[in-house]
Amino acid sequence: MKKFSETNIGRIGNLLKNDPNKSYTIKDISLGLKINPKSVSSSLSRLKAGKNKTGMINGRKRILKKKNGQNRKTGYEGFKIGTVKNTSKGRWEYLTKSKYVLWEVSFKVIDTNTKARQTPWVTEKMVRGTNKNAMDLHADAEGIAPSYADAAKMVEVAANRLFEVSLDVIKDTWGLIMFESLDPEKNITLASRIMNPNPLDENYNQRWDGMVSFKGSHGFEKSAKVDFNIDENRY
Repeated sequence: MKKFSETNIGRIGNLLKNDPNKSYTIKDISLGLKINPKSVSSSLSRLKAGKNKTGMINGRKRILKKKNGQNRKTGYEGFKIGTVKNTSKGRWEYLTKSKYVLWEVSFKVIDTNTKARQTPWVTEKMVRGTNKNAMDLHADAEGIAPSYADAAKMVEVAANRLFEVSLDVIKDTWGLIMFESLDPEKNITLASRIMNPNPLDENYNQRWDGMVSFKGSHGFEKSAKVDFNIDENRY
């Protein structure tokens, strides 16, 4: 009897497992391992669903049943049910949970503390019909954080850091000094969202990269790069 690793199911599973979170088509696997496409498709379906779980009943080996009468399933050797998935049409992956998550954080000015100012601020994305003199200041950046950090923590740590660094960048790049005009608790929106729950990063990278954009009321419209570092223990 062949070792599991030498069977078609084992060879295909190990190919995926050796490149976690990377997607393959049936054609990719068929050509790479020289296995018939129908056998590849069948093997992937088995890896995804698992095999029938057996046990001894009245001294004989039998397929174990659930209360509803369906066969109980267990994963193949080295493959838990749910780790091999058809993640998109025609593409298969071996999924592992990363220690890190790729996030995007952002901020947007919706008003300032300047009472005498007449020019409005764009509170949403620029759309047709928006006052052409309306001003806009926003930024976003991407970086990784430990998987235990939630959206609120990302705003508290990374989005606020983006806001602070962006004010330095617009001062140094365009001479815009807005420290006294902006208050994160009153006239700034801060947000975070997951971009990739399973990035391939195996080690923590403290660097965040993004862009800050400013549109003035007299035709001035520029963007500049922003970057900053966040220690892992901040989360």
